[in-house]
Amino acid sequence: MGTPFHEPRNRPPVAAIAAATRRGWAFSSGERRVYSQSGTLVAGPFSLEEVSARLSLAGWNKRVMKRSIKRFTCWAGCIGLLWTAACAGTPPAEHKQPDLSGVWLATSPRSVLNENRPALTPRAQADLKGFDPLKDPVIRCVTPGFPRSGLAIYPFEIVQTDKMLVFLYESFGMVRRIYMDGRQPPDYFPPGRMGYSLGRWEGNDLVIETTHLEEGLLDGAGLRQYGDVSVVERYRTLDDGHALEAEVMITAPETFTAAWTRRFTWERDPKGIVYESVCDPADSRF
Repeated sequence: MGTPFHEPRNRPPVAAIAAATRRGWAFSSGERRVYSQSGTLVAGPFSLEEVSARLSLAGWNKRVMKRSIKRFTCWAGCIGLLWTAACAGTPPAEHKQPDLSGVWLATSPRSVLNENRPALTPRAQADLKGFDPLKDPVIRCVTPGFPRSGLAIYPFEIVQTDKMLVFLYESFGMVRRIYMDGRQPPDYFPPGRMGYSLGRWEGNDLVIETTHLEEGLLDGAGLRQYGDVSVVERYRTLDDGHALEAEVMITAPETFTAAWTRRFTWERDPKGIVYESVCDPADSRF
């Protein structure tokens, strides 16, 4: 159990405890125990009467020593309360969001491009049936736009900051800006190929909502959207950050009879580079 506790003679309780502390012991005022430096119980627990009796052998008045012990216990309790209050006032550690930065290579099979596709509206069916592939604007080096561009098999890079994410696509050198600062969509924003994207974190999931997309093709087979499309992407990292998964839901009432949800995956390429994309319709190679 350790060396017996002997209070130094002719000393008040505080001095006795201090002397014990200098020997590498610790006095617990709440438990009225004495512990060695290694945490071994040396003596105790003692009642106030026992401690007073032991100290009174040193020639101290019992009433005075009991009052001293109570004062010491009170001071120790106050210090404990102050420490607890200080800790309670310390803000919790901020949750660190997953790091999505870097170059990502597609690992989804091409079959996923038409997976789970809902039924088409009569208008979309008619446009799909009469589509001429040679009229695809991509052939003329026109940027395909989102969400068609975001589902391409080419690599893309994510640049991550607290207030904005930037998606840099190798295909056509396209750029998407995802605002992460809690803003609301503007009252007016002209429809564009990339639309207007707002992002937020839900736990470890990155959720992006994109609106204000102009009319265009959803794929190279002639599936159209008519400017009423909205897209919700939910990204999460897998395999300790080496893989990326996204659930993409496209809502286009003029094209589909229901929302279209698909799942895409990528793998991180630590040494990857997004190369410059060149498309010139006057180039003889095209």
